[in-house]
Amino acid sequence: MKHKQEQLASMPSHWVMVDGCRMHYRKGGRGRQSVVLVHGLTVSGNYLLPTAAELTRDFTVYVPDLPGFGESEKPRQVLNIPQLAETLKAWMDAVRLERAYLLGNSMGCHTVSVVASRYPERVAGAILVS
Repeated sequence: MKHKQEQLASMPSHWVMVDGCRMHYRKGGRGRQSVVLVHGLTVSGNYLLPTAAELTRDFTVYVPDLPGFGESEKPRQVLNIPQLAETLKAWMDAVRLERAYLLGNSMGCHTVSVVASRYPERVAGAILVS
């Protein structure tokens, strides 16, 4: 497994505006299929970087920080699960990601589940961890 500095280098930071909020994400790999790793509550996507780095061999990998977490701006109000799901879908629109596998961890499972139920055409598959 790669060391943290190598993981960060292979997954550079990007920012995009989503619903008036500046969202941070990391992107790496050059696979034909994409996977989005969605973090849990009170953390950023950084803890998912070891998994992301391993997946970059076969996929284009995205690790967003949802609004209010990590390096993303705080939203005007605390977002509930359906609002986080809408934000994740809007983020996919903003980065021009038409369809992807969504991997959710902890609270990210709930967010991914809502996106998959509302926008099944955007989800190639869902992986729910813990």
